[in-house]
Amino acid sequence: MNQQINSKYQFEDLKCIVKEGWMDKQSRFLKKWHKRWIVLTNFTLYTFKKQQQYNNPTEVIDLNQIVSIKQADDHELQKLNSITIQTHDSIFYLIVQDEQQQQQWISIISSQLLKLKNQIKLQQ
Repeated sequence: MNQQINSKYQFEDLKCIVKEGWMDKQSRFLKKWHKRWIVLTNFTLYTFKKQQQYNNPTEVIDLNQIVSIKQADDHELQKLNSITIQTHDSIFYLIVQDEQQQQQWISIISSQLLKLKNQIKLQQ
């Protein structure tokens, strides 16, 4: 995990990367699969075309907009080790290399979601 502050960061929360790595992501409109560098921060999930080049994200998902994250139905996608992220207005499908990575990503994103919800409760 890269914790360095890079001058190429366009978004403030990219200074606090929680987890990052390669995944395949299904495009929302054409439904084609593309290899993407996924970056999880305290508040956002980003996708980029290149590893550790944090400009021009192909997707920006506000963690506050995530309704659920779970292991995708492998039969529905016909892909192993897949993850479904549902937001208020979209569904994102991701594929990782193996089951261990699948569980790690689901766990750490779920943990970040819980932290955000607890922060919101404390502020109310």
